[in-house]
Amino acid sequence: MNHSSEAVISQAIQLIAEHALACHCLYISPLCWTCFSIPTCNIFLRLSKVEHLELFETQCKSLKELIIVIISCFPQLLSLTLSNGTFHQSVLPTTTPLPSWLTWLSLSGSRFTLLLPYIARTVLPNLCQVSISLLPSGFSNISG
Repeated sequence: MNHSSEAVISQAIQLIAEHALACHCLYISPLCWTCFSIPTCNIFLRLSKVEHLELFETQCKSLKELIIVIISCFPQLLSLTLSNGTFHQSVLPTTTPLPSWLTWLSLSGSRFTLLLPYIARTVLPNLCQVSISLLPSGFSNISG
C-alpha cells in the first residue's frame, strides 16, 4: 500500500468513525495496519460499537499484533471474519488470545493455521457458529 492509498483509506475510516455512530458491522479490504500512522490507527478506537468485523487481506507485523488490534479497537465484537492475512507467523498471540466473548468466527487462508490451538483453548467453547477454511496440514496439531 502506498502513501496515497493509505490516505484514502484513512479518510474513509475517518468518515465512518465520525458519521456512522451507530455502525455495528464493518468490512474492510484490504487493510494494511503496518502502513497507518498513529493518528489513523487511533481512528479505529472510535469504532468501538462494532459487533461484526470482517477483514480481508489484512497486513500486520505479526499475528499477535493483529489480535491486539482487534481486542483493543473492538471491545464489543461478537463475530469476526479473517481472510487471507499477511504477517510474520512466528509471533503468536500467546499472551493475548482471541476475545472469549466472540460467538461467531470465520477463518480462511493458510496464515491463520497457527491460531487453531489458541482457538481450541479459548473461544471454541463459546462459539455458536464456526467457519474454518484452512490447509489440511494445519489441523494436525489443533489441540496444541
